[in-house]
Amino acid sequence: MLVVIGHIIQFNNIQGGMNNIVFNIIYSFHMPLFFCISGYIGFKTIRIFDFKSYRQHLWKKFISLLIPLFTWSLLVNQLFFSQHWNLITINNITMTILNPGLWFLKTLFEIFFFYGFFAWISSIKNRNNQFWLDLLIFLLILILTTCYNILCGNGIFSSLLLYTLFFYLAVFISKYSIIEKIVMNQWVFASSFFLFIILTGHWNINGTKYDDILKIIISSLSFIIFLNITIRLKWQQFVSRQIMTFGQYSLAIYIIQFYLTHFTVDTHVIIFDNISPIILFIICVVISIPICYLSIGIAKLIELNNILNFIFLGKRVQYNLRWFGFVIRASQTRDF
Repeated sequence: MLVVIGHIIQFNNIQGGMNNIVFNIIYSFHMPLFFCISGYIGFKTIRIFDFKSYRQHLWKKFISLLIPLFTWSLLVNQLFFSQHWNLITINNITMTILNPGLWFLKTLFEIFFFYGFFAWISSIKNRNNQFWLDLLIFLLILILTTCYNILCGNGIFSSLLLYTLFFYLAVFISKYSIIEKIVMNQWVFASSFFLFIILTGHWNINGTKYDDILKIIISSLSFIIFLNITIRLKWQQFVSRQIMTFGQYSLAIYIIQFYLTHFTVDTHVIIFDNISPIILFIICVVISIPICYLSIGIAKLIELNNILNFIFLGKRVQYNLRWFGFVIRASQTRDF
């Protein structure tokens, strides 16, 4: 929902677009928080013990992340609802690999690629769950990620390195109960809440190195707050079901909302002008909810066909297709 709200403000240039205070607050933490959640859940759900399990893990993530990345970046953006016949060129493919619009899918796959090594080495060398040993393995993964960054021409510091740090921060919290207990401490929760409220308004998307450091602090605080709220708050059953549905279709929401959050064709048209940031945020929340449900509805239509479900959403379903003597086998999965 934060992604959708941010794009509503950005794509419609509401009160300055990327210079809007609501947009800046959301972008100060929302994607690092997403990677933290991925790391926290990833540790609890991914089990890698040998090369076979690593290969299965990698293939699973390739299907669920990279197939939708290429489908929507190349097929949908180039051919669907277009008045002209556009050719898919080598340049289009290269840009999708190196600098895709759906960058989140690529970055998450890259992190899961290296996380497989972390989980594999840790399962063999750290069976007693010693923190310092996992820390050494993490430093090795960080070195590998940095080398990969340099080979890709991204330099040492990049968004991949930043989001890797957040991913493993949550992995360590998820794995070591003593760290999670510290994070769940009431004083830590209260302090994080106050610091988060104070600092978020001071971050600038076009800022300096100071803003980069501030983003790391704000994002870390956001995960502490999120984890505390998630565990402490008892949701009503209906609300819980809706949140779980949003989580189940997070990939579909993330992709499809790009096509639903452009409200005007004239970028000079200003909507929701001269209203307070809090009211603007509430209005955008109200607008974002039907956009999320519409994205889920489109995803459910795609799910009616196994092939489309596989191509567009990276979901493998149980079926056998015989094409020219070949048998294509797939297994049910819903994970993103």
